[in-house]
Amino acid sequence: MKHYLVIGSIFFLIGTGFLYYGVNSFNENRKFSASAIEVEGLVTSYERIYRKKVVGYAPVFTYQYKGKSYQGQSKDYYMSSSDLLGKKLKLKIDPANPHIMKTSDISGWYETLLELVFGVLFSLFGFFTVRAGIIRIRTVNQLKMRGTRVSAKVVSIVPSGTVIMGVKYLNVVCKWIHPEIKVSWTFFSEDLHHKKLAHLNPNLCSCPCQTGPLSQLSFPL
Repeated sequence: MKHYLVIGSIFFLIGTGFLYYGVNSFNENRKFSASAIEVEGLVTSYERIYRKKVVGYAPVFTYQYKGKSYQGQSKDYYMSSSDLLGKKLKLKIDPANPHIMKTSDISGWYETLLELVFGVLFSLFGFFTVRAGIIRIRTVNQLKMRGTRVSAKVVSIVPSGTVIMGVKYLNVVCKWIHPEIKVSWTFFSEDLHHKKLAHLNPNLCSCPCQTGPLSQLSFPL
């Protein structure tokens, strides 16, 4: 149960970090778009960009503003370099800081969008994982306080689907038959490391149980 809280907290912190940088990037892009002016840039060189075994070419521009010459490299890249040198393109620059240059109004927004999307996804996953862990702990605590401990027969040990640091966790499946009404219940343990199963009696496991709706839930050993 605790690993839900740990994993959820890690994802939530990562998501918060993505959101922080995404919001800052959004504000910077919006501020740039509001004040940017257009100048003409000349491609004087280019740099090879390697992305997933694909070679691209990022042009380096030289441009003039108020009698001074500036140079900047594009964040966008092209698949061919044959017609880049000597090419003239319209650029957007920040008049307060002419060193900041973009090749289009949408340049830089792609990274901002990714940061915001990943931030929302990681944060939501972390939040709901922590929430699931808290609900699980509360349920088990209620059973420990109000439940009756019974001996159930171990019927199988199955993979839980949880993998942490390359270690696969397991669930112990137990079956218990009510001695009076002869109704059977199947109980699943929490996700367990295989080392915790070394002491397990292959015939019996001890599970907190309570008649009613809670008896249908999963229980820890």
